[in-house]
Amino acid sequence: HTHTPGSLHSRDKRIQKLEDIKGLKVRAPNKAMSQAFDLVGANTVFLPVTEMPSSLSKGVIDVAVLPYEVVLPMKIHELVSHHTEFKGTGLYTNTFIFSMNKKVYDSMPADLQKVIDNNSGITLAGHIGELFDTYEVFARKFAVDRGNTFDYIEGAEHQRWEKAMSPIAEEWVEDMNDDGYDGQRLLDKTKLLIKKYQDKQ
Repeated sequence: HTHTPGSLHSRDKRIQKLEDIKGLKVRAPNKAMSQAFDLVGANTVFLPVTEMPSSLSKGVIDVAVLPYEVVLPMKIHELVSHHTEFKGTGLYTNTFIFSMNKKVYDSMPADLQKVIDNNSGITLAGHIGELFDTYEVFARKFAVDRGNTFDYIEGAEHQRWEKAMSPIAEEWVEDMNDDGYDGQRLLDKTKLLIKKYQDKQ
């Protein structure tokens, strides 16, 4: 499953267009996003999620990059004044997976395998995804109620961000090809699935 696409949560500066993030200290959520922010002129910082509140308050970072479901419990909305959301395909999302050693699974009695089978797969993924989506709406409201500003990256401006960060996707495709997969096919299929389920919202 994935979490809801992350947004930018800025301490002092509104981020309304690509140029606005240049020079800002941004806490990147993963390696790919760190590389993407480097491409658009931001200064990326790696630190644990638990250190973000103190880092924002001390000016170690200017921008936290998170879904709202993390913003609320960390009280990030009380430390920033501005939020920038990416419409359409969003900015990024992290993927989560529960996995089990196949040999261990195969060694289990059939009745225990059935317990695992009945509590995993697409049904569980959908359930967790729904929980993320519901809590995202709930958590975002706290930032709204506080009076923070909200900006939206969409349409032509969204395309500018996509184009500027596209070398990251191109590099991923090459890495997949090197590993023996059809990287472009996987990327295209992912984009089609995202569009399919966005259209159902």
